[in-house]
Amino acid sequence: MAKHTQTIAITSALLLSVPAWAQQVGTAAGVSPAASSRSGQGALRQVRLGDHVLHNQHFQTDANGVVQILLADGTSFTIGPRSALTIDEFVYDPRRGTARVAASAGRGVLRFIGGAASKPGGSATVKTPVGVAGIRGAIVDFALPGDGPGPLRIDLHYGDGVSLSCNNGAGGALSAGGQSMLVSTDGDGCGVIRHASIQQPLNPGQVPAGAPGAGQPLAGDAGGLGAAPNGLAGFSGAPMPEDTTDRSQPLQTDGSPGLALAEQQLQQQLLELIRQLPPVDVPSPMPQPPAPAPEPAPAPAPEPAPAPAPEPAPAPAPEPAPAPAPEPAPAPAPEPAPAPAPAQTLEGSYRGFAGALDASGQTRMPGTAELTFSTANSTVSARISPMQWEGLSWELEGSEGRYAADNDFDGSNITLDPNAPNTLQSAADPTLLCDCDYLTWGRWNAGIEGNGTSYGPFDGYWVAGQLSEVAELPQSGQATYNGHAVGMVSDGVDITHGVQGDFQAVVDFGSGQGSLQISNFDGRSFGSSNLDINNSGMLAWGFQGELSDGADINGQYQAGFASDGSDPAAAMIGTFSADDANAGWSASGVFGGTRDGSGGAQQP
Repeated sequence: MAKHTQTIAITSALLLSVPAWAQQVGTAAGVSPAASSRSGQGALRQVRLGDHVLHNQHFQTDANGVVQILLADGTSFTIGPRSALTIDEFVYDPRRGTARVAASAGRGVLRFIGGAASKPGGSATVKTPVGVAGIRGAIVDFALPGDGPGPLRIDLHYGDGVSLSCNNGAGGALSAGGQSMLVSTDGDGCGVIRHASIQQPLNPGQVPAGAPGAGQPLAGDAGGLGAAPNGLAGFSGAPMPEDTTDRSQPLQTDGSPGLALAEQQLQQQLLELIRQLPPVDVPSPMPQPPAPAPEPAPAPAPEPAPAPAPEPAPAPAPEPAPAPAPEPAPAPAPEPAPAPAPAQTLEGSYRGFAGALDASGQTRMPGTAELTFSTANSTVSARISPMQWEGLSWELEGSEGRYAADNDFDGSNITLDPNAPNTLQSAADPTLLCDCDYLTWGRWNAGIEGNGTSYGPFDGYWVAGQLSEVAELPQSGQATYNGHAVGMVSDGVDITHGVQGDFQAVVDFGSGQGSLQISNFDGRSFGSSNLDINNSGMLAWGFQGELSDGADINGQYQAGFASDGSDPAAAMIGTFSADDANAGWSASGVFGGTRDGSGGAQQP
């Protein structure tokens, strides 16, 4: 019996420059036997310790299964019982400062430990049934309801933060260790989002009751995810001694000594794991199956009976027609085209509006929003200026913002509270407002200091586009705009994000007068019959006015017209706030709608 030892070449870039790893992105670093995987549409097979992890590889476990996978940048996923995870995308090149990981979690419990992809300059996302979670240098647990009605739970144990962009435009964020977010489901999006302290850790790496080794850490785990003596978990052997060697990489510049030390320990443990891989037995030569036994000889045929007297010979039968030639084998189906790259159609400066509620759920005066996108650098910068802040703004630098696609960009920085960074998020589905790819919208939350006081924190929505000046608008004709509104509602106790409604406006460009209506928003409707596009008030651009339902609801709006590149009044966008003091109800959000083709507005 011949033996050979598995050998994997490792550089300081962690498994980066090995040509044979054309598609390999990591290794199975810990396994309980009841775990299986498949690549693409291939058949399921049992996962074994040391198995290669590939792009588009799907992992699933049954009631007794646990598996941990370790990617080349140091990212780790631990997949608990009755769970499913797919590695959708992985890119790692420390020489260029590039790291990106994207995974999809379908059900169950899992833990994410951030590597280089979750640091500044990288991208780490986990897609859930209700939205996409973006993770920044953190250790995060997920509990997914699967096909049941239960909520999604996200626990932040350590690191910079995790944000959730829901499919219906809602969202939430955690920015301090020990926090938990509980998200109820609303169709395929988010319902009520609640925040609390972690009371009972999920511990996805614990071998479940009834399985071999029940109640013990996953095989290959140095103490279990609950203990995690090194701040990490899921690696064979005792905790490694502290390594003082400088292993800094271009992506490790977040200034967090705790996370940098965790990465050094992660690299040491990966090297130790591979050194401990057992030999693989290879038969020499491979045995051949025995030849099949010969078929028994057939029994002799019985003697024929004497032939009867011959009948008169019948007329000969016609010759049969020749068999048709076989059809040629069909040509193989062409290989499917590769998935298109994420769309980046936003470029340059966009202006618009921002509204918000404060921490107590009270509405605040809307303000303006300015965003700048760079497709060359894949960055976004922003300035949010609520009127309540007396001329001050929250600013996000381009170096702090990431722009991967029109529905995937964000950024954050720290101002008032190191445990609650200011954030900007894109909408997961920009078409919720209107089917107009020249507009963009999303969420923001921020607080700043200035003028000898603290402003915020505020939490709200923004919308932006290529806004037109008054002189660029049509001088005659009427137009009707139809679209939707998205925002947040407070009942005095809870704040609900992702609330949707309808939006309609009618404008006479000759007189500048018109009407605006938001309806079916949390069961309420309100608007204005005195819209005046020349009433700019304190706005640097656009126009403003008051909202009412004629009874208990009062509020205000700010709006403007956005160009699609040819029509300067192709869309109307804006923000609104509304209050019902008698019911303790408050709302804030954004709206957008496109001009009907029959509007008849004339160009200047």
